[in-house]
Amino acid sequence: MNAFEKKEIINETPEEVFSFISDPTNAPDYIKDIVKIEILTSNDISTGTRYRETRKIGKRQASAVIEVSHYKPPREVAFTSKLTGMKITYYYHTEAHEEGSELTLTCSIESRGVMRLFNGIMKKMLLRQDGDHLNEVKKVIEAKEI
Repeated sequence: MNAFEKKEIINETPEEVFSFISDPTNAPDYIKDIVKIEILTSNDISTGTRYRETRKIGKRQASAVIEVSHYKPPREVAFTSKLTGMKITYYYHTEAHEEGSELTLTCSIESRGVMRLFNGIMKKMLLRQDGDHLNEVKKVIEAKEI
């Protein structure tokens, strides 16, 4: 199930946008609730790279192991986290645009069994946490030289 899709035009080349978005260590720059990223495999980003992301959720912190599940430079990257009975994937695609690049984020939720009952709640939570982060990516990329 596609939970949501967002697009943003960024005044930078698709290669630069891809380089930035595909590096998990940049995530705290555009997702305010991330407090720590710890790479668990080699520092080279590719399919199979895993990292631990720690987020502030209310007054607590929660961590998840996330894997680069798809990596096709310089245009496509996907990050997948697995919970009991649920898999969440953020798929990013960059392409050339007359103003630089168009970055698309498609969030999908795959669930099994009773966990399907929580798809709507999970979609709302993901939108609340990450629904505006492409706008934040745009601000960060356009504000600095990468």
